[in-house]
Amino acid sequence: MLYCKYINFHNESSWPEIDIEKIIDCLKKVLPNNLIEKKKESLLDLNSIDKEKSLSFYDHAIVQDLKKPLYIYDLNHNSYYSHSYNHNEKKVVTFNKKNEFVDLLLYDGFVIQKILQKLIKNDEQQLQQQQQHQQQQKQELTLTKLYILVTDKLLCTFDDTDWRYHARSLICGNPTLISTSGIVEGIAKPRDYYLKLYFFREDLDIIDQLKREYNGEFINYNDPRINDIIVGLVLQSLFYFINSGDPFCHDRNCRLFNAHFQDDIIRINIKEKKICQRHKILLNKYNQSLFINNHCSKKSSE
Repeated sequence: MLYCKYINFHNESSWPEIDIEKIIDCLKKVLPNNLIEKKKESLLDLNSIDKEKSLSFYDHAIVQDLKKPLYIYDLNHNSYYSHSYNHNEKKVVTFNKKNEFVDLLLYDGFVIQKILQKLIKNDEQQLQQQQQHQQQQKQELTLTKLYILVTDKLLCTFDDTDWRYHARSLICGNPTLISTSGIVEGIAKPRDYYLKLYFFREDLDIIDQLKREYNGEFINYNDPRINDIIVGLVLQSLFYFINSGDPFCHDRNCRLFNAHFQDDIIRINIKEKKICQRHKILLNKYNQSLFINNHCSKKSSE
């Protein structure tokens, strides 16, 4: 079991409905011994070795072929920054009433995660040097501090079982990535929705009609229910560390259930909000251990 004492939120989403303070208040009820904070600065504002390269990293994570994985997971590879892609040529957007546009390009979540890890490592190393602690030593990214990034980018990962990319709402690890577009597009809507969308695809107003017909049955863009969904995804991310890389539950009524359908993610995060008995035991053990650890750290510093 690994312990993430600090949880830092970085919100890069444009959704005005996202309320990080509300999310933190909900999490503190479940994680009373964690220090959970909202950070104003972007993760991209962290000190980096090459600022110009780091700021353009989203372009390098764009998926160009659903059947071909990006090979650049080694960020020390010389060809990484020589990769060229004119994303303006293939940018796909859909307009809606609240957002100016929704970026529906696919981004490789692991590529983004790897680059952010390098930025975080470098930033923590510089802070450590400023405090004159362990100077000249290489700083490794630890789990003392867990970074959560909420983004509108449509994240995906490559699955070698069917050899294609799949949209994701959550990518566990440090940093943890939560995609608002992944929640909307990556989690399946009711089967009848897709059937009607297919058979009436020539009707230009079909999408708006279906949204009205299935109102409330799935999470849509700028949905005020998004905060409860994010709370559930953060808990899954934390259990990735608590439960040795296994963040999910087989119990369909547990908040840690790996929901592939919209009705499931709405039920476990909005209607039920329950954690099964097995995971409650793990959570209690985690909270108790973190309390003891915090108490011992406080005594040793006195």
